[in-house]
Amino acid sequence: MFGWEKIAHLQLVIPPSKLDLPYNSLSPSDLFWCFFSYSYTLGCIIAGLQIIGALLLLFSRTRLIGVFILLPILTNILLMDIFYGIGNSVVVHASIMLLGILYFLFIEFRRLREFFFSAKNQLPSLHISKFFKLLIRLSVIYIPLLLIAMHGGTDKHPQLTGKYEVKQLEIGHRILSKSNCTDSVLTLVYFDIKNWCVFEFNTPQRRWNGHYEKKKDHLKIDWGSPADKPSFSGVLSSIDGSGNMTLAGMLGSDSIKITLHKISGQ
Repeated sequence: MFGWEKIAHLQLVIPPSKLDLPYNSLSPSDLFWCFFSYSYTLGCIIAGLQIIGALLLLFSRTRLIGVFILLPILTNILLMDIFYGIGNSVVVHASIMLLGILYFLFIEFRRLREFFFSAKNQLPSLHISKFFKLLIRLSVIYIPLLLIAMHGGTDKHPQLTGKYEVKQLEIGHRILSKSNCTDSVLTLVYFDIKNWCVFEFNTPQRRWNGHYEKKKDHLKIDWGSPADKPSFSGVLSSIDGSGNMTLAGMLGSDSIKITLHKISGQ
């Protein structure tokens, strides 16, 4: 039933009115539906596996194949139902179906044990010492950890990272008010992970996205989109006890001074 519902657009869909809402206003369940509603093809693939797996359960010779198809699908569905808050009744329903699949797996335990642990391995062996075999096997753990350690963290300036409201904006020694120039006044500044910086002008549709470099109190921002915007170079003060700091310098040929108040972040 759940497979056919996906094909018939009765599952993995979301009302178009919610797609224009800000990301952080969506509930976890709405985020879930938004993600899966993006690709109808993916939904049909999941639906096809559900239908095929269910049909294979009906015949004794193919039942185990159906179990192996449905086990990862139902496990994934149950975990998403739990962690995205889809609903208690849905969690109970998915749990019952998963328990049924596990029952089919349990009654085939002896055959599976013989297949996985008793049957002779036909793969070629490596004629090396046990120590090097163990070292090679453990490499799937220590090599990724080593590469991650060499790469470093994504947040180079954790104390700076966050969302800031523009309390006061001064360009060319002239203070701009939010009540004036409502289409172009700077309202929000984001210092993000991977040294990304975003200037937002009233709405998310008006943004400058760039990359910043910080050396002590000096800050330089080069904009990637729109690419024609002038770079910023200036000085960034430390955050005071009230959560305020000042960004002052040159934006192209214009002097600029921004008073920022941190409203979210570390």
